Amino acid sequence: MEKFVLDPDLATLVANLNVFNVMNVLKVETSETVFSSFLAWLLNPRENHGLGSYFLKYFLMRCAKISNIFTVIDIDKLNLSNSIVRTEENFHGTRADITIRIDDINLMKFGCLIENKVKSTEGEEQTKNYVKYSKIKYPKYDFMYVYLTPFGEDADSKEFISVSYESVKELLVQTINANKDNLNEEILNLIQHFLYNLEENILNKGKIVDLCKIIYEKHREAIEAIIANKPQHIKIIEEEIKELLIDLPGEWMTHPTKTDCYVFKKQWLEDFREFNIGNLVPFFFYNVHSWNSESLYIAVQLYIDRTKEWKLDVRELFTEIIENKIDKSGVKPFLYNKQNIAKKIKDIVIKEGYENDQDLKDVALKMKDLIDATIGVIDNTVEELKNKLSNLKNEK
Repeated sequence: MEKFVLDPDLATLVANLNVFNVMNVLKVETSETVFSSFLAWLLNPRENHGLGSYFLKYFLMRCAKISNIFTVIDIDKLNLSNSIVRTEENFHGTRADITIRIDDINLMKFGCLIENKVKSTEGEEQTKNYVKYSKIKYPKYDFMYVYLTPFGEDADSKEFISVSYESVKELLVQTINANKDNLNEEILNLIQHFLYNLEENILNKGKIVDLCKIIYEKHREAIEAIIANKPQHIKIIEEEIKELLIDLPGEWMTHPTKTDCYVFKKQWLEDFREFNIGNLVPFFFYNVHSWNSESLYIAVQLYIDRTKEWKLDVRELFTEIIENKIDKSGVKPFLYNKQNIAKKIKDIVIKEGYENDQDLKDVALKMKDLIDATIGVIDNTVEELKNKLSNLKNEK
């Protein structure tokens, strides 16, 4: 541990983590909307970046080298100065991330449609629909379709070519080197911020990643020990909830995992095990869930084993019973969701990250409020469900 703490590489890592980057400050490190807007800005020759058509020309040339339809020479011949670059253009109800249209009277009407995926994946028929509807909207244009992803994944549509963000990174470096004497300092800094973010947060090839690998190899045992003993926020919440449940009638149980803390009455577990619904948790439970590193929500949840043949009867029964009881009780201020069967009541308690144990204790207090507000409804729902499921079981 001492060697780890004194390692100069660790000090360098901390310094790099503290490097100012505007995208980190704005929390848009992986925002597809921001990435598309920034790239569209660079691609537009009429914007105020001072690059003219440089970025557009060499981006299209890189794409043309992959394309079976267009060549680098085709792009080189185009007059790019009057290009129309748009984001979120509507194609029959779906919006393309970036579209480029070049109407060169002497040559051809050229179009490029870019579907940008930073962290998400393609929607059903998404790229196929872009091809279909772009040809309907612009029948006289010859289109090049580009699927832009961090590592060059393929689109469902065979008409899309795959371009990686590694290629974008190379073009950004090329653009800076070729234009740095003419670039405004603010524009240069902005491009460098984007480039830094691309390397560190998307491609995982920057200084921070390299330093982490070096430090881990040198101090594997110390780092593993730290990870094994890091504070577990779910455990803190569970302990606090246990204290709050002592005065409530019934025998309450908790079941923590890495991301969840299930809270339920022992009676519910016993009642529903006879129906072969669930082993670790009961059919019905309260839950604290951490769905990423900064957010926590609490919920009232229904658990249905999807392998059971009679699950549809259970869902219908549950929905029918609890909706009637919730409507009459007026549970507030917790959000009741008629559309989501699994999470009928849900409330996000922490949205932007927690700073200390008191924040986690506040989550436990909020869960106690939820239990107080709904326990009557839940008990009645459990009892009625148990009776109806017994009848169903006997019938089967």
